[in-house]
Amino acid sequence: MTGGQSMVLEATYLGTLVQRELQALLDRGGVLAGDSAGAIAIGCFWLTMTPEGFGKRTDDLCLLPKVAVSPHANRPRDYSVDSAVLGYLANHSGPMGTIGIDIDENTVLVLKMGTADVFGTGNVSFIDVARDAQKPYLRLSPGQRHDLAR
Repeated sequence: MTGGQSMVLEATYLGTLVQRELQALLDRGGVLAGDSAGAIAIGCFWLTMTPEGFGKRTDDLCLLPKVAVSPHANRPRDYSVDSAVLGYLANHSGPMGTIGIDIDENTVLVLKMGTADVFGTGNVSFIDVARDAQKPYLRLSPGQRHDLAR
């Protein structure tokens, strides 16, 4: 799924046959890739700066249940994406159980059979307030692999 505008992807595909077929593809063990807005759309909702401050911007396709993907995590200059996602998830009961996955620019996260591999030049943070309410419970650098079931 290409980058661009997450809200356009949501408006175009949410609740459609395309969404159902993408989910069926994943259920069969297929591969789905998302770049920028495409990565956001794979998750259940987008957490980013809104007119009211940091929060939920849109619902997305939820192809990865209970996941909110934030790309370009190393780009913002006036706030930390990891801290903002952690704060949002800790203070909102609606998305409890949601895992935040923050991906730096020029970085690839491959999730396969419960394993996470990171490639590129940046890092990937996994945020789960049930595991650690103070910081990301896992941060992977390029070349690292982690069994997410641990």
